Amino acid sequence: MKKKILLFLIVVCPIWAKSPQTPAQIRQKLSSAQQQLNVAKEMFNPHYAGPLLTGSANNTPVGEYIVQGYVFSTLTYAVFNNSRHSKSIKNIFTLNPQFLFMTGITDWLDFEIAPQLISNFRGNESSTNIGDLPVEFGIQVQDETPHLPAIRIALTETFPLGKYQKLNPDKNGTDISGSGFYETTLSLNFSKIFWYFNLHPIDLRASFNYTYQIPSHIEGFTTYGGGFGTSGKVYSGGNFTAFGAIEYSLTQDWVFALDAVYEFQAAIRFSGKKGTLKDGIPAPVGLPSRDLFSLAPAIEYNPKANMNFLAGFWFPVTGRNSLNFISLVVSMAYSW
Repeated sequence: MKKKILLFLIVVCPIWAKSPQTPAQIRQKLSSAQQQLNVAKEMFNPHYAGPLLTGSANNTPVGEYIVQGYVFSTLTYAVFNNSRHSKSIKNIFTLNPQFLFMTGITDWLDFEIAPQLISNFRGNESSTNIGDLPVEFGIQVQDETPHLPAIRIALTETFPLGKYQKLNPDKNGTDISGSGFYETTLSLNFSKIFWYFNLHPIDLRASFNYTYQIPSHIEGFTTYGGGFGTSGKVYSGGNFTAFGAIEYSLTQDWVFALDAVYEFQAAIRFSGKKGTLKDGIPAPVGLPSRDLFSLAPAIEYNPKANMNFLAGFWFPVTGRNSLNFISLVVSMAYSW
């Protein structure tokens, strides 16, 4: 009999001990649930066009096609010297339209090509030429999960189709449109969407790129200096570029984006016959190492998941032996 009473107390007492909820507590819980429901109704799948400069960590899906046009309108008005002081130069205005085509080949491999034109204007001189041509293959290493970022490796080969040698000395450098190097770039890209603020998801990106530049033969006036009778080879120690970007959703359609970019270019060395300038002095050939840190804020408008518009400015914060400029960048992308 004692065992039965003890069992009854063990089962029933916790129920008695649990006090009933008051009407105020019930109203509070209902209000909290309604607030959560309202937030859930307003939440959305964020649309991103991508920031201006930082590469994507997600391949184009297999069977999907994307076309994206960019126009870079750049005013170069100064150069940073070796002491990082900006020194004014005669203005150069550059118009650089780029046309990207991307498609997925398999579940893990995609393809991208980006032909471009370059028009330079300086004083009374101007010139329009084809730019170098990058061709890229991307490998999806990791899809984004709730706890892991998307990871993509890209291999880009850039073909030197732009004009870089045998330049017209009377064109004041406006006919330059290429580097002259066959370039192989290995990129490692990351991205992750965070929901710190329910109605304002944040997409963070990072990209690390190393470019190997194959030695190139040059003649005459070139991208790297030179003059009459110049003939030889230019060599580079390569280029390293690091990108970081944030995309902050204001709404599903409107997004604020910001890129931060650091670039280091090793010195360009020359071996061969230097040639002479018009006054007969030996022509300088080659360039010192340089670096540049720049920012690119932008606004995205994404009226549909497959249609995106992007506009912003790109400008340096500091640099060494590099150009100082301001660039207006506009872009439109469409996928199907």
